[in-house]
Amino acid sequence: MPKIPTFQTQARPTAEVSSTTATVSVPLTQTLGSALKPVTDAVVQHRIQEKNFENKTEALKLENEALLEFTDTLDRASRLDNKDQAFELVKTESERIKNTFSNRASNKYVQTLFNNSFYGEVQKGIFKVNSRVSTNILQSLDNEVSVKKNRLLTQAYLDKDPLAFQLVGSELKELYENNFKGRIDVDDYNKLIQNIPSELEIFEANQMITENPSQALKDLKNKDKFINIDLNERDKLIREAKSSLLPQVKDQILNIEAAGKNGDIIPYDDDLIKDVLSTEDYNKFKRGYGIILKTADDIKKINQSTDQEAAKVIREKDYSGLTYIEKQDIENALIDAQSSKKEDLAKDPVAFLYRTDDEVERLIKEYDADQNPESQSKKKLELTNILVEKQKKLGQDDSLIRVMGSAESNQFVSKYMIADENQKINMLKSLEVDFGDYSSNALAQLTANGLPVTAELSLIFDNPTLTKKFMSFDSEEKKKNLDQYLKDQGASKQIDIRNAIQEGIQEFENVVMIANQFDTSVAFNKLSDIKDTLTYYAANEMLVNGQNEKKAIESAINLIKGNFDVEETYFVPRKYNGKNLSDNHVEKFKEKLDIVQTYYIDEYNPDLFKSTFEDDDKELSQEMKYQIKNNGAWINSADGSGVVFGIQFDDGSFGLLSKTIVDADTGEEMSVPLKINFDDISYTVPYSSIAIDPKIREKTEMQEPRGSYGSYYSESIQKKIINSNEKILGKR
Repeated sequence: MPKIPTFQTQARPTAEVSSTTATVSVPLTQTLGSALKPVTDAVVQHRIQEKNFENKTEALKLENEALLEFTDTLDRASRLDNKDQAFELVKTESERIKNTFSNRASNKYVQTLFNNSFYGEVQKGIFKVNSRVSTNILQSLDNEVSVKKNRLLTQAYLDKDPLAFQLVGSELKELYENNFKGRIDVDDYNKLIQNIPSELEIFEANQMITENPSQALKDLKNKDKFINIDLNERDKLIREAKSSLLPQVKDQILNIEAAGKNGDIIPYDDDLIKDVLSTEDYNKFKRGYGIILKTADDIKKINQSTDQEAAKVIREKDYSGLTYIEKQDIENALIDAQSSKKEDLAKDPVAFLYRTDDEVERLIKEYDADQNPESQSKKKLELTNILVEKQKKLGQDDSLIRVMGSAESNQFVSKYMIADENQKINMLKSLEVDFGDYSSNALAQLTANGLPVTAELSLIFDNPTLTKKFMSFDSEEKKKNLDQYLKDQGASKQIDIRNAIQEGIQEFENVVMIANQFDTSVAFNKLSDIKDTLTYYAANEMLVNGQNEKKAIESAINLIKGNFDVEETYFVPRKYNGKNLSDNHVEKFKEKLDIVQTYYIDEYNPDLFKSTFEDDDKELSQEMKYQIKNNGAWINSADGSGVVFGIQFDDGSFGLLSKTIVDADTGEEMSVPLKINFDDISYTVPYSSIAIDPKIREKTEMQEPRGSYGSYYSESIQKKIINSNEKILGKR
């Protein structure tokens, strides 16, 4: 048996051990349980109260969550206009919501609290729904009454139903009686019935304002019309009619003013404009219209005249009987007309002629209406000739003459850019058919509006094979492939080929720049495009046809040299206005230029240039002849139709030789340059009836050498030519 371990303490009972005293004293007559009962009761009561709070909190939480869902039900029920449906919805949904949240209660006490509170909220909700649905019922009734009323009015006034029109008054009365009598105040009901005739006329007036506002305005201002509409309502309808008419009246005034600028007078409704506009605006319009009446004939003359003729029209205008203000207004209107004409001719002369010339308008409309391609081409050719003729009569510079409107030109370019190869070829061919002798003008206009230089070259060279090659260069993918090919041949290969081509066509480039020295940017850009195209052509010959680099470059250069006869200061194209110019033609043309310059300047009788040091016309004439003989030159005209003659001065400027002639149609003086078109090899001095002798060289016993002054010039003239640092100034 194991021995229980024992331990011996070292402590001794002494005063070191503290003592405690019990404070609870229990009488000998009580037990411990009865003594602690008050404490136990307090704890139990506290727990009961705490549990009550827990139950209330849980019930309130359930109520709040349930009411969130129940609110949606109340909103749905409140939108109805049938109380049975609304109450059934509330009953069904409230019961479902109550059961759902009641079942979530943790005990019966919480459940009872929730149910009681929720039922209270349901009762309040039913009261709100009842009130709202009552309002809805009346609103729905009013809406349906309005729908039926509109249907009755529509049948009577819009559908023009005779029976409906006859019955609309009685049917409206019946409608109001069935739905409003006993429901609204007796006075209001009686007023509603009495107002039916006015209501019908107001509806009719509103429809008339929509369909025919001008007639509506007249009828509303007529006291014998719409007799049942009171004054306030009538004034309101009149304002609405005027408001509806204001844009129309403003457009009409703009049309009147636009027509007036063309010299046209169009009819208008003065009473309508007066009714719609304010007094101030109407008086302003009448003043302007008075100016139109007094200037219409003069503006027509201005639009059909040269600048000199237009200035004469303004200068000789009869202002007698007019006030100073009227005179100023009329004079300003005529000056504005002349200015607008200049701007419009510079911007789009074809559009200007369409707007101001009845014949041009007729021809354009006939062309647009024609659907037969053959007859349409004939009409186009006739129209083109008329357009050019009329622009010349207006004094339009040859370089500014257009054969199509800007819209037509832009449309052609846009269509060309998205066309396939065959379509492009046909479009280019149509230029020669449609524009005849003015196909070059058409091409120049299209090129200025964005037609690729490849199209221009295609027409110049007139070679189907070349055309297809050039058109392929319009493809970005094709150019990208050729760029890569040249890059593979060497980093600078493309630049080297382009430089070689530029060197080969340098003479051609020089001549082009001489002719465009006053606007070099256009010429430079076109030449740059041509050189780029020729570079791609050479690259294509190397890649596709296997030509070596030297031969490909020569082939590209010969495209220019073979199609242009290049002289020192001008070139002659081998094809002009769709026609090939033979070698014999080109030689005769150049011979004519040389003969006119050498022997027939006097017969041309040019105007004298101005001089900074010469007062004597005779001596100035001698100097001018010297300049013509030694510094005269032919250059290509700006419009590309031929060459013009002038003097190249030491400062690099170029003075065109011109003369003053009298226009056969107008009798007005006009200045014309010494110009010869490429297709003109006739033996006549320009702007004269003087015949050119082609054998004048052989008949002349003594030719005066170029560079010598000879006895032809006076001594004083020779000295001034040699010693003076001053320059003869010509037409720049």
